[in-house]
Amino acid sequence: NESILNRSKTFSGIVSSTKTTDAIRNIIVDIDSYIDSGSTHSVPSIKSIIHIPSLNPTIEIGDRVTFIGSLSKIKDKRDLPDEFDIVKYYSNNGIYTSSFVQPEDIHVSTENKSLYYKIQNYRDNITHIIASLPISTGCIEFLNTTITGDTSMLTEDQRIKYSTSGLAHILALSGLHIGIISFFIALVLFPIDILGWRKARYITTIILLWIYAIMTGLSPSVTRAVIMATIFIIAQIIQ
Repeated sequence: NESILNRSKTFSGIVSSTKTTDAIRNIIVDIDSYIDSGSTHSVPSIKSIIHIPSLNPTIEIGDRVTFIGSLSKIKDKRDLPDEFDIVKYYSNNGIYTSSFVQPEDIHVSTENKSLYYKIQNYRDNITHIIASLPISTGCIEFLNTTITGDTSMLTEDQRIKYSTSGLAHILALSGLHIGIISFFIALVLFPIDILGWRKARYITTIILLWIYAIMTGLSPSVTRAVIMATIFIIAQIIQ
């Protein structure tokens, strides 16, 4: 909607992603309404990235936020043809607008307490744990990408290296990752099997796999793999 671009308004939407780097918080908001001249107007969902130069206020996935700002189209600021194409990166994720908002101009109007969003918030916790490990930056980037599915930590140079070496598919969460995770879950829960509680182990495995799928955003490849794993495990339960 071109009429709401480059004009300061009060917008409202649901937070679908949060990232914090160097005291700058970037949140993705699915904007569904705005206030103009005292009237609230509904709009088709506009996915926008909001930059906040502060770690406050506390904002989590699933929260409804209201902020005062001006939406503008994301512009291509490349000077050289081989530079990272930020416009293409965001457009591939359905994001075409951005806004710079001061912390005092944004607040959480409704906190989402649903289990679905609580599980999704676990991804940020896992990212922080991986980032604090005493390993190289390259290993941190690789582990975070292959475990959480979040590719934001990868530099453009790393993306090119994986792509040119034919290993880019390793970074995309798929059945391979679900298979590896299922294997480790089986190892951890093996003592339950020894006690004769095999059905409990199977059910726990299904629950953990679906928690992982939700945490990583229910991407088609992960969801497909978890569905197949669920069918396979249920088949074992009912023999």
